[in-house]
Amino acid sequence: MDKQVKILIGVVIVLVVVIIGLVGMYYGGIPGFSSTQAMKNETFDGITVSVPVAANFTKSAYGNYNDEKLGLQITPVDSVIGISAFIGTIDNRKDVKRITLEGVPSDAICWKTEEGYTQILVVNSNATQGICVGAKDEKLAIQMANSVIFPQNQNTITSTGNTSDSNASGQDSIITSSQAMSIANSYIEEPGATAGTPRLVDSGGQEIYIVPVILNGSTVGQIEIDARTGQRI
Repeated sequence: MDKQVKILIGVVIVLVVVIIGLVGMYYGGIPGFSSTQAMKNETFDGITVSVPVAANFTKSAYGNYNDEKLGLQITPVDSVIGISAFIGTIDNRKDVKRITLEGVPSDAICWKTEEGYTQILVVNSNATQGICVGAKDEKLAIQMANSVIFPQNQNTITSTGNTSDSNASGQDSIITSSQAMSIANSYIEEPGATAGTPRLVDSGGQEIYIVPVILNGSTVGQIEIDARTGQRI
């Protein structure tokens, strides 16, 4: 009986060691796993964010920064209207939903995509600059969001989505052509299609961007964006 007990104990010990090893391999193999990740400060359009040391970002034509290997995305947003348009664009995506996270700045706007990406938007104290940090690992996304430093030591606050009254001088401004292109791209569902160069026109007193949809070098449609609100018409 004693021999059988010893054998059983030995088997249990081996199983425990194997399980611990597998757990360590699992977490150690997750790109961007935040609990053991060394961090560095990096600047994106003047905004400083703490990111993994191994991160190597490339800037896309639409103004966002990506590291596909680690599953990271950083999107700087400028102007009151740009921030409002960005929020509206993300909220209108069918594959994204708003979520509530602990450990982020109060009233932070957080989203989760169907692919499991966590995105968190923070803006500066006067809502003239914002940045959305995204990561496959939720803890890492939270860590990056809490590390944001805006230029001129402006305080980081979160946006509530209602920025129309935050800057009266911004009420007469319009979004940029690149912002209109980025917004239009978020609505394109055709594989391989992309937004072309936006054209600003006056339509019955309303300023709108007409953005062509390009596929294989040909225009296959267009998307109209309100130049003041950034919303699709």
